[in-house]
Amino acid sequence: MKTLKSFFLLATIFAAFAFILVTATSCEPKPNEDPVVIDPDPDPDPDPDPDPDPDPVVGAIPDSIKNGSDFYIIFMDATSTAELGNKVIVPTMLRDYDVWPAGQTLSGGEPVGINAFGQPEGYITFTINDFEGWNGGGIIAVLSQFEVVPDLSPIMDGDYYLHFAMKSPSSQAGAGNSCILYSEGPDIAYYYGADAGNENYVSNYPHNGEWQHFEIPVSELMNKGYLWTGPLSADNDRRYLFGFQGIPSTPGYEINLDAIFFYKKPAN
Repeated sequence: MKTLKSFFLLATIFAAFAFILVTATSCEPKPNEDPVVIDPDPDPDPDPDPDPDPDPVVGAIPDSIKNGSDFYIIFMDATSTAELGNKVIVPTMLRDYDVWPAGQTLSGGEPVGINAFGQPEGYITFTINDFEGWNGGGIIAVLSQFEVVPDLSPIMDGDYYLHFAMKSPSSQAGAGNSCILYSEGPDIAYYYGADAGNENYVSNYPHNGEWQHFEIPVSELMNKGYLWTGPLSADNDRRYLFGFQGIPSTPGYEINLDAIFFYKKPAN
């Protein structure tokens, strides 16, 4: 009787052991089957780029400018230039910058948002460095880089206007910019911003981060000695066209410029 009970006990133990072995073996991956990996944080449909590059805006130039003619451009974005079509006599002449003195006072910045004509194509932007003394920079036409050297003498007929745009953040409400016009005659400076007693002061403008547009009759510039008599020329191949200066020289302050050109206004 004891022998029979021992037999049944051994049989029960063997069956339990076999069940455990089979169950454990069936949970292992098969030789040709990859194990299943569960992602603890699945993301089957990731969000698209939250800030894709915006497309150019067609028709963003105001009619008061677009209906003008004979554009001689110092700096303008490619989309706006194309929108003006055959009204452009000379496209963008900017080929380089110079920073005074000794290239130390300003650093090139990164454009933020749209430019003066509503395009996502950048603009001229500099930041004033921590440097004791005055700051300034200039837009240069490198003459050897043109197939045909630009000739600005036609704008001297007195019917043209110089247009340019500036913007400043509200944090710079007490500051301004000096814009300098270069030609074969004397340098001519205009100061815009809070009136600090500058003899060349013109007017204040809103410091709100929005683009502000300015125009100066070329006839006014001519009265101050502005002069072009033929194709651009320079002893060192670098012809200054337009200068800029942040006033005062506060480190971190921005200088933002765009849409600098000469043109004839549309007839009324």
